[in-house]
This record gives sequence, C-alpha cells and structure tokens, in this order.
Amino acid sequence: MMNKRANSKLFLSFCLAIILIISLPLSIVVGQGGPFTEIKEKMASISESEHENLQNLFVLSQQITEIGKEEERVTQDIKTKKIEIEGLKVTIASEEMAYTKKWRTLGRYLRVIRGWDRGLT
Repeated sequence: MMNKRANSKLFLSFCLAIILIISLPLSIVVGQGGPFTEIKEKMASISESEHENLQNLFVLSQQITEIGKEEERVTQDIKTKKIEIEGLKVTIASEEMAYTKKWRTLGRYLRVIRGWDRGLT
C-alpha cells in the first residue's frame, strides 16, 4: 500500500513537472535564450493530442491524490468505529451482568412472596 502511494506521488511529481514546463508563460520563454530556447522548441513540437494527454494525466494524478486522502479518512473512520464497538461491547457486558443480577434478585423476591402466599392460604 505504501509502495502504491510512493508510486502515485512519483507519478504526480512527474506530471506536475511536465505541466509546469508546458504551461510556462510564453513571455518568459520568448525573450530569453539559453535553456528557455530549448524549452520553447520542445513546447512547439508537442502536438495538441500530446498536450491533451498531459492535461488528462495531470487531472488523473489529482484524482489519485484525492482518492489517497479519502482512503486515509476512511481508514481512520474504521479505526474509530472499531474503538467505539469495543467500548460498546464492554458496556453491553456490564449491562448484561447488571440485568442478570436484577433478574436473580427478582426471582428470589418472587419465591419469597410465593412462600408467604402458600403459608397464608
């Protein structure tokens, strides 16, 4: 599971880097030489379908990140519910013991009353 997250983060980082390169403002790229000229040439050589694919990859990487966050929330909710269940089990056991004690006391009380009724009749 951690390996998937690491791969997802690596994939996300890669996609973000590509998107940043693609989305550099042309005003920065146009007026300067050196490494920006190379970037400008690479950007010009990217087809529209490749640009769309990169945008789709970026959207997918964001969705993967959100799914990972949701997974963490659900996992935490499950842990919380398990703790609540254990607490309820303890409460139920305690209530069952109290109920059994009251039931026995009521039984003894009823036997005493029946005994008095028999003695008076």
